Amino acid sequence: MSEEKIIHQFKKNVNERVRISFSTFKGKRLVNLRVYYNAAEEGEDWRPTPKGLTLRRELIPELKQGIDKAAEEYEKELSGLEEKGRDYGQTGEKGFGACMNGGGHGPNQDAKGGTSREGQGEGSANE
Repeated sequence: MSEEKIIHQFKKNVNERVRISFSTFKGKRLVNLRVYYNAAEEGEDWRPTPKGLTLRRELIPELKQGIDKAAEEYEKELSGLEEKGRDYGQTGEKGFGACMNGGGHGPNQDAKGGTSREGQGEGSANE
């Protein structure tokens, strides 16, 4: 495999990053979306996990189309929640970036991941 060219990366959680990179393998030009973990006890030593996706670069427009559709659906979900007067974001961010930055938790879930009975009235599924 050729030298990897890192295009973009972002923090997934404390110990993991998602990296988008270009590489070439057996003459094929590839785009990689892969989860990396920090193998160092101190400092940084980012190594790839098996979690990820490798595609021919010609498929980038199709991938982008799918990501754009996912972002649109996510925006619709957020709009529906905002209309109901609910704010699930921890950071106060709006839109797709809030999800990507780790902000927010699901309905009836507190910031620590526990469940809350708040907002569950008569006829709820948990009664």
